[in-house]
Amino acid sequence: MTFALVQISPFVVIQTFMAQFPPDPVVWPDGAATHGVAATGIGHGPWALLPTNYTPAAPTQFHSLSTTIPVLNGTNVTFQQVWTPQPLPAVQSALLSNMSNNIAQSLAQIIDVNPASLFIFQERLMEARALANWLTSTTAQAATTSYPLLFATVGFERALDGSVSTTMANIMFKVLNSYNQWLSGTIPVMRGIENAHIAINACTTVVDAVNAFNTINVAPGVGTAIAST
Repeated sequence: MTFALVQISPFVVIQTFMAQFPPDPVVWPDGAATHGVAATGIGHGPWALLPTNYTPAAPTQFHSLSTTIPVLNGTNVTFQQVWTPQPLPAVQSALLSNMSNNIAQSLAQIIDVNPASLFIFQERLMEARALANWLTSTTAQAATTSYPLLFATVGFERALDGSVSTTMANIMFKVLNSYNQWLSGTIPVMRGIENAHIAINACTTVVDAVNAFNTINVAPGVGTAIAST
């Protein structure tokens, strides 16, 4: 609940209080103080402390508050909010940014895209590919010094079947599998992003742009639908 200190006639809002409870004491414009304030509203001379409400709420997230008009409504003050739709280019940009962020989060569930983690994964991927080539060309034991990042987690990193890895090959298969999962998810996502840009940028109204966003299924986890009106 919020409150406003007002002059009743002519009606003027002197001060608003955004706290959950009314101020105590209330210090009136003439310097007097009133203690033990009730939330239902009190008066002093030509002034009153009244509860407030704000209406209507934003029609959608793509509206900006342009002005607020206070109206005395009995023992309440109603702040009538006037919302202005955001311009279409701003909505299109926000939608595409929203989609890109959600897609990135979805892909990050497969591979950590933190720069440091990504660098380590790339190095492990290079070692895994090299080890795979080695294992297909010889039966000799691979030198652990040639694959330091793979060897470093043998004995405690989980293999694909969930068991604790016992060989570098266990880690190799896991790294290659993670990369293949990421790649299989990335290709349709890249196509989907391009389709999203084309569809959303081709819209001529905010409603059409939001509807296009809601109907484009780029990848699991793209996000929840957005209200268009």
